[in-house]
Amino acid sequence: MLKEVLVRAASNRWGNDREDVAQRKIWGPWLKDLFGDSPQPPIVQVEGEIVIVKLRATEPPRSTPLGARQIPITVRTITEQLAEELFGKDFVQKTPPEIEPRGDDCPPGTPIDPTPAVEGVGSARTASAPIDTAAARVAKRPSPLATGNRAAGGDPRPASPKPNTSAAGPQRGERAGQPAYQATPALPASVASDTAAIWPPQVNALGMIGQDEIARELDNQARKAKGWGERFLDKLFVGPAGVGKTTLARRIAEQLLGLEPIIFNGADLRRPEMIIDRLAELDKVPDNPSGTVRVDPCLIFIDEVHAVASAVSTVLLSALDERRNTTVGNVVYDFSGIVFLLATTDPGKLSEAFQSRPDKMILRSYTLEEMAGIVLLHSVEKLGQPGLSRETCLEISARMQCSPRPSVNILEPLVSSFYGTAEQVLGRVPTKAEVGERMSAAAVANWFQETLGVDSNGLGPDHIAYLKLLRTRGAVAEEEIRRSCRTKPLCSGTGRP
Repeated sequence: MLKEVLVRAASNRWGNDREDVAQRKIWGPWLKDLFGDSPQPPIVQVEGEIVIVKLRATEPPRSTPLGARQIPITVRTITEQLAEELFGKDFVQKTPPEIEPRGDDCPPGTPIDPTPAVEGVGSARTASAPIDTAAARVAKRPSPLATGNRAAGGDPRPASPKPNTSAAGPQRGERAGQPAYQATPALPASVASDTAAIWPPQVNALGMIGQDEIARELDNQARKAKGWGERFLDKLFVGPAGVGKTTLARRIAEQLLGLEPIIFNGADLRRPEMIIDRLAELDKVPDNPSGTVRVDPCLIFIDEVHAVASAVSTVLLSALDERRNTTVGNVVYDFSGIVFLLATTDPGKLSEAFQSRPDKMILRSYTLEEMAGIVLLHSVEKLGQPGLSRETCLEISARMQCSPRPSVNILEPLVSSFYGTAEQVLGRVPTKAEVGERMSAAAVANWFQETLGVDSNGLGPDHIAYLKLLRTRGAVAEEEIRRSCRTKPLCSGTGRP
């Protein structure tokens, strides 16, 4: 978990390209030292801080170090007024009040940069306030760890944060057929590089953006199984919606069998006969089977497998067992030539048998850079080469809270809006290139702000109403939140709740 958090932090945006490179040169080497295979662990300096917000208090802010501890910790107390200033609509432009910072390396009276404490919190902005582009926001954060082996000959090159991930289905990072753009080929693990300077982003061993480690492992297993004539092990993909589960199934089916996978949704599987009927439609089993029937080789992918009916679950567990046989309608079906790929967003609803029989693989969520790469891929499909700029793709991803489906689905109304503007200005049908040229990061940020009311943190009007309600009322019932936000779903907005 710690590694995941630190890698995601290292791959976050720091401002412009130059600031990105400078920060990654700090983060990259010590991440490699901390999590690498070297027997000599890095020298780490750790410190902490606890921030207490006193509501309705008028006392001045204060900072108290907790001494005589192995890990130095500072307790900082601030007032509600100061918290409102830090979290308010103008906190980016305002100079924060002078508070004595922690640590011995900062002189007293040095202003504290509030950005790390408030990043990810948005607010409504007045019409006169300048549009706050996500691409322009600069988070000036120091390196959280100070490694001691940098001067001792450590590798000064920044480590590559994980390349861009894709998601399930062709609308979330999948390339249908030939790629519409020439992506940078994946670099060997021994070559350290800065992903901020790599654009278009890298593709992995399965031709996808992201999930590199899993894609590499699956690719190796598929080639080995095909080369040696072995059975490819069944898999259980675990991860949130839109992280590439269906896409991985398509890639593996294509590589192993040269076929499309047979896809089911677990919520639709009410009877075991539904699987057999689909196999019969695809000529994988006879129309009128009897006795024992061997199912022709294919790959069956069941998404949201935790939602299948209990009768289907029993049949699947038998098919996943070592004998690979299961009985449906007095017919014994032999699934020894079948690859099962299962996927779930809620593994807690699966039995121990379901979790132990297939090989479980955890798919992580996307970083902002990874999501921007997926947006680029789909922008090329809509606008042609070279697609949207890196900063525009980052802007779209940030405004949609780095959520795969919304980030890709928003491209259609976004491109259509800029098409209408270009057509009105030019007095003719604009070309795709002319529409794409108008979609700068600033113009896209303005569109999100004025059309959807979504700020640079991806927070829309419902999110803002929700946060204001919590600030003024504290913990309240869900029904009251719905009434206050005036929406049927809880704070649906344009992104995730």
